[in-house]
Amino acid sequence: GHGRCLDLLCNLIFLPMLRNLSSWMRMTPMGRVLPVDDSLYFHKLIGALILFHCSGHITFHYIDFYWHSMAGTGDSLLEQTLMKWNGISGHLTLLCMVLMMATGLERFRRGHWGIPFTKFSFSGHSLFVRIHKLWLIVLILLWSHSKRFWEYSLFPVVLIIFDKLIGRMRGLKQVEMVAAEMPAKDVLHITMRPIDGRRFKFQAGQYLFLQCPQ
Repeated sequence: GHGRCLDLLCNLIFLPMLRNLSSWMRMTPMGRVLPVDDSLYFHKLIGALILFHCSGHITFHYIDFYWHSMAGTGDSLLEQTLMKWNGISGHLTLLCMVLMMATGLERFRRGHWGIPFTKFSFSGHSLFVRIHKLWLIVLILLWSHSKRFWEYSLFPVVLIIFDKLIGRMRGLKQVEMVAAEMPAKDVLHITMRPIDGRRFKFQAGQYLFLQCPQ
């Protein structure tokens, strides 16, 4: 039962994070009904449900492993957990999920650390972004771990591909910076315009993905 819930939830967690789909839905009548502006909250809520069902799924698996080691097949716990692909893929999936959830905590994302005796430093947010890319590894592991996971993931994966392609295409449109100033210590005011000269029309709910490595 916990496993079947995970089949559903591990696909459902992607939907609130499809930014282009959410932006489109916001401009349709569905935007008045669906909580598209609370997508991050629902992403976290589904993550918490995944954590709950993961705990149950793992607990009952280990009870089953213990029973088999004592009265069933006779295979040891080590043989059942780390000598078979289901056990290996399950533990790898758990490791990836724990890393993603831990680095996704706000306290971690807002942190900044330096490496002792060096000039190097890194921010929690940068690490969070990189660790969260493990979602693709998790998806591949779950396809091989659960016999029915692909049935649940077929439609979400198609939506993910479309959303990523739209994002890539939009990212090709270049802009030039007109002005940049800091009216306050924690406020950055940037004025930009499209290079192709087209007029920009603002609509409520739009967002900007700003990348500035420097």
